[in-house]
Amino acid sequence: MFAPFREREERWSNELEVALSGDSWFWAAILCATGIEENHPLWRFRCALSDASANGWHDGVHLHLRLIRQAPQRALTTPRAELLAHPILRIAWLKYRDGSIEQTQALRFLNAQCIKQGFESEEDYFGSDLTLAQWVRDARHWATSMLETEPEVCQELFHEVGEKALDRTRKFYHEHLGSRPSDVDSLAATAALMKWAKQRRGFEFSQYRAQRWEFVVEVADAALWLGWLFPSVGC
Repeated sequence: MFAPFREREERWSNELEVALSGDSWFWAAILCATGIEENHPLWRFRCALSDASANGWHDGVHLHLRLIRQAPQRALTTPRAELLAHPILRIAWLKYRDGSIEQTQALRFLNAQCIKQGFESEEDYFGSDLTLAQWVRDARHWATSMLETEPEVCQELFHEVGEKALDRTRKFYHEHLGSRPSDVDSLAATAALMKWAKQRRGFEFSQYRAQRWEFVVEVADAALWLGWLFPSVGC
């Protein structure tokens, strides 16, 4: 409950505020861990907490919220190298099935981009549409090149995902890029994906860094699959 507040509002990260509010969060934790009677004044609050916890805090497909909430649990079992990875990579770990080829290849690209961008800590991020457009172009080019240099891996990737999912993905690109996505040049494809991305949220509607990171991962994923399914010589 507390973690997303800290991401949205600076005052929740103030050391004094954290100390003063710690007492309330402590008693909320005690309330969750112990049994109380139905006539207790906080009974409905406890039921709401229990329901939210059982349903993943109603985060749904919001990967950045899952990342924030699972951090304390994962800290005890996750390798240090993974814990220290940039949140863009940690969100990508959550997005794809663990150990899948899709996860491995997406992480390869995103890790290279983070290094290229000079990210050294989770404080680093960008909010520029121009930079994101470059990531889109790079992702499509990287995936297209992979078809030529690692065709066996790509075939394994397609087999892993399945034909039904591939058909749904192709339909998405036909909807946004027309009947021949392969013929759409890099500039036009980037513009189309950026337009789609802004309809989903965009930087201007992202309230804090975690939302921006998830936005970047989603757009990069779309650009990667465009390169894998509709390679373009001119990208």
